[in-house]
Amino acid sequence: YNCSIALDVIKRFQLSTAVFAPGWVYENDPKSDFIEKQDRFWKLLSPYTSLYPAVSSLPLVSSFGRGYGHKVSIDGQVVYDGKWTNLSAQDIQPSFPDCYYRNEEKASIQLHSVDVDTSYYIPYNNGSVLSIHGSVVDTQNNIPAIVRLFKCNIPIKDNVLISYTYYCATDNIDHYLRVRISGNMKFILMSPHSFSDVSEQPVIPALSEQNQKLLHSHFTGDMLSTHWKTCYFLLKMPSEEIKGVSICIYPKPSVPEDN
Repeated sequence: YNCSIALDVIKRFQLSTAVFAPGWVYENDPKSDFIEKQDRFWKLLSPYTSLYPAVSSLPLVSSFGRGYGHKVSIDGQVVYDGKWTNLSAQDIQPSFPDCYYRNEEKASIQLHSVDVDTSYYIPYNNGSVLSIHGSVVDTQNNIPAIVRLFKCNIPIKDNVLISYTYYCATDNIDHYLRVRISGNMKFILMSPHSFSDVSEQPVIPALSEQNQKLLHSHFTGDMLSTHWKTCYFLLKMPSEEIKGVSICIYPKPSVPEDN
């Protein structure tokens, strides 16, 4: 796990790199720890590797499936309960192996981990979820923790319908989807909640509850789930490009108690 030392020197001298023996982790460590050690190996190298767009055309669809798991779900319903492997069922993975950053001095949420989980949670689709864990450190500011998902280069030729599905284990935080676009606006925020004074960046509210139910029923054959929540947004930015997608998380403001 010290390849990063060599890559640091190689990068400083602007040389090319090739990594051989990709089976080393599997052959060297206990098989039961393979996934954890494999992720660790590549995260150590990620600061020294080039980052390319994950997708360059629509649709962009991912449930973060890794081609294996302990369950299979469709629209939040488990259809198979047991271990499985099918590498052809992989989804687009996050562009950033260490896919979050922490602004510990200013951010209101301190992130502890951002991982693709295949075992503990019931997935919404496929066999994985993107699991985000953190803790609130400051309820008085609106500086969010930001989880970067995808680097993109997607031209927008017409209005784009965007949806994302989430489950939140606590009522103490809010979140929104942030889309980085070309042009002067830079970022567009998509909010499933009512935000006020969150950001100077433009915020697109979710479609009306009735329209969301109709869309969800059309796409999935079912109404909105009470466990997983799906939000729909309409992005009207023709002639621009989607350059990135991220999630912003921050605590709900504390409500002062009555004296």
